[in-house]
Amino acid sequence: MITISKFIQSYARHLSIGSLVLPLACVLLLLDAGTRSGSVLWQLEEATGLPPFNVLLYLSLMALVISVAGLFGVRNGRTAAVSTAAIVLSIVLSAFCSIMVLFGMIFL
Repeated sequence: MITISKFIQSYARHLSIGSLVLPLACVLLLLDAGTRSGSVLWQLEEATGLPPFNVLLYLSLMALVISVAGLFGVRNGRTAAVSTAAIVLSIVLSAFCSIMVLFGMIFL
């Protein structure tokens, strides 16, 4: 029977690379959310009713979990730097989106 830790260890190298891609995609979506017309997140809000910064918050928290899981695949200094950069970027994105959601709930 495969346990979760064995599963994570077997795919940790792929998680390490993917954990850097997801926060970078979140940064691009954050920059795209600044414009009202034609933004992917605003179109998602019109279709589903989910506010854009909530979606970014969920994505950045998911990226943080994937980044921490990617730490199991650290084999050398480069992969350690990639995992650390992904974790730091995910924490900064999560904090920024949390503040935006909090102030949006308070003042709107």
